[in-house]
Amino acid sequence: MIGVDIGTSSTKVIAYSDKGKVLTIARRSYPLLQPHAGYAEQDPETLYTAVTESITEVCQQIQGHAVIEGFSFSSAMHGFLALDRENKPLTRIITWADTRSSGEAEELGRHPGAKKLYERTGVPMHPMTPLTKICWLQHNMPRVASNTAMYSGIKEYILFRLLGEHIIDHSLASATGLFDIHSLEWYKPALEIAGITEKQLPNIVSTTYALYDLDPVWRKEWGIKDHTPFYTGASDGCLANLGTGAVETGDLAVTVGTSGAVRMAAAIALPDKLSRTFNYVLTPSLYIAGGPINNGGIILKWFTENFLNRSFNSAADFDAFLVEAAKAPPGSAGLICLPYFMGERAPVWNAGLKGIFYGVQIHHRREHMMRAIVEGISFSLLQIAEILAESQGPYTRIFASGGFVHSPTWMQWLADIFNRTVYITQTEDASAIGAAMLGWMALGRINNLSQTKEWIEFQQTYQPVPASHNLYKQSFEKYKLLSEREAAHKLTD
Repeated sequence: MIGVDIGTSSTKVIAYSDKGKVLTIARRSYPLLQPHAGYAEQDPETLYTAVTESITEVCQQIQGHAVIEGFSFSSAMHGFLALDRENKPLTRIITWADTRSSGEAEELGRHPGAKKLYERTGVPMHPMTPLTKICWLQHNMPRVASNTAMYSGIKEYILFRLLGEHIIDHSLASATGLFDIHSLEWYKPALEIAGITEKQLPNIVSTTYALYDLDPVWRKEWGIKDHTPFYTGASDGCLANLGTGAVETGDLAVTVGTSGAVRMAAAIALPDKLSRTFNYVLTPSLYIAGGPINNGGIILKWFTENFLNRSFNSAADFDAFLVEAAKAPPGSAGLICLPYFMGERAPVWNAGLKGIFYGVQIHHRREHMMRAIVEGISFSLLQIAEILAESQGPYTRIFASGGFVHSPTWMQWLADIFNRTVYITQTEDASAIGAAMLGWMALGRINNLSQTKEWIEFQQTYQPVPASHNLYKQSFEKYKLLSEREAAHKLTD
């Protein structure tokens, strides 16, 4: 099964056997385009090339060694682009990190039906959502909006190019702010707010829906047989839970790559009373609740490139950063970092917030700032975990994925901060693995997603150190007070 994960900074493609083994992997990186303040876009043609080249590489590597039974897809959430009547892009892909619709999000937050909108769609009001982005487009680019025949997403556009159908799976539809996660239909009140109709949105399908009519050029290039299924798959967040084995009650999935997230699986959608977390559909009987953060590895990259004057491009760069940060003591000698350098989603949901170093003193050096950044990101994740525990119940284990798993130092700090055992699985490509697992279930090779836990191999576990946890606990309480104060004051200027 070929698992394809179309991410924010790169596309990863794996060949995954029905014994739970990664046979080979290919990766293509691409830039996040930020031509103006608040903009965060991707070029659709660049992503299409990255996907097709990565698939070609994997298919060539396994040719003669394995039979390709199918393909299954994952992608980052919240991205969208407008297409004209000939299916040509009228915009770039506007990603989750784009904040130009902040005004529309704030206005929707004050809407009389805001709470019901959250409960039905499962998504807090924030400029990350296609709902707010479409509202912005209507207000600021009316000519583009009037010429838009289809609002597509990242994966949806790629699948259309490859297979000729406009479809969106339940999981990615859940992330739009336009979808009723209970009835599994487009939510008409949300469409009315956006000023669009169902005809301008892809057809909704399950995460195991299959397409077969691949462009003959690619069928020949990839050397695959006729009628090979291409499963729609799901969102990268939901599939990261599956790929790390966090699909049972009490399992907490924590991911940090460019951004980050904390997620728990549940049999039913349980909204947060203060609208601080999301609820996304993976299958009709399995929901993923959680919260995303904007500020993950991208903040380490920012600090490395601008203050250390060296590149930050590979997974090993995570560990190099942590090696230097570890020169500072736990708690960073009283220095607290609110890592809101790109605004923030969960748990504060304020795109206008700014990053802050609090408590800076003359004895602080760059290693203190570096450690404070890592601790701040980790504290933000712990905040979300505490909120999830209120609505979903307690968690007992942490399953980590993303680029940060390459740093043993960060993994130990995470265990100490959360006071839970942290489990590391095969690779950081949990979403690509989760996509492949979902594909095997769709093909009928396994009966349910719980069986995939048998394929999970833990490379490493990290046990919390009580003495370290007590030190972090003091810093975390201070962090929470600062975070809540900033969110309440909405210091956006």
